[in-house]
Amino acid sequence: MDGTPYQPPTPSVPPPPDMQQPQYAPQAPYAPAEPPKKKKTGLIIGIVVAVILLCCCGSGIGGLFLYRAADEEVTEGLEEITTELDSELPDLDSDVDEGMDPRDTGWDDFDPGAYDSSVWISTDAFHEEVLADAMSSLFPDFDIEERLARPTTEYSTDTVLARATLASDPNVAIAFWLEVENTPAFESGWVWDPERDGYDYMDVATAPNGREYSWDNTQLVPLLFGMSDDSTEDLLKAVTRDFPDCVIYLVENDGEAGYVEFTRWDAYPDYDEGFYADYTYDGGEWILEDASSW
Repeated sequence: MDGTPYQPPTPSVPPPPDMQQPQYAPQAPYAPAEPPKKKKTGLIIGIVVAVILLCCCGSGIGGLFLYRAADEEVTEGLEEITTELDSELPDLDSDVDEGMDPRDTGWDDFDPGAYDSSVWISTDAFHEEVLADAMSSLFPDFDIEERLARPTTEYSTDTVLARATLASDPNVAIAFWLEVENTPAFESGWVWDPERDGYDYMDVATAPNGREYSWDNTQLVPLLFGMSDDSTEDLLKAVTRDFPDCVIYLVENDGEAGYVEFTRWDAYPDYDEGFYADYTYDGGEWILEDASSW
């Protein structure tokens, strides 16, 4: 059914009196001139028949008018109810937000340059010890899958990159980085205070092996120290659904809108190329609104 209220069928009735064909009473039966008594009897019979026919016609016409009046009242009532329902029911077509088609974002063709494998190398034992501590405290809902290190002798920290997957859904991948106190700095007793040096976006902790390490406190905020809520987990799964094989390194979620940045793992160290996506939370589901590469 298309939702149109049922209309009662139009009764098949004769047209109103002013459009009817003239009504004729049946003629009195022919009678000879004689005897007069029979002529009078025939006239009386004709009058009686005519009166009966007129009564029948009058009743039919009266019934017709009553039926038409009742039919018009019912029709008007149905029209009023239909109009009222139409005004109260939401416009479902306009309220449905289908969002953006991920196939139109260019993700399938996104192929950023790979990192330099001569700079990013395998981690050392102390890097692994720091990573283990960071995972247990910062990202307890994830499991480490891959890691890289960029050692340096110019600074007091080595940069460590990690790719981790959601324990409840290994298809969901995140990436994060740490600044880990290197051996020369550790042996010299160096202590770093990010706030003192103007790095307010960094927080510091000390691993069980005594190495200090710091992380960006702005990139994966809803994931730090445990998943903030179910909608954040749903957001991560929606991004992975729309952008297969992505690795997410920035998440924002205020309960109504979500913003994520991600790339492919081999290109993560190069921030010059990446992808972003905007989502809205609608009816318990994350809807992709916009996405593009830079």
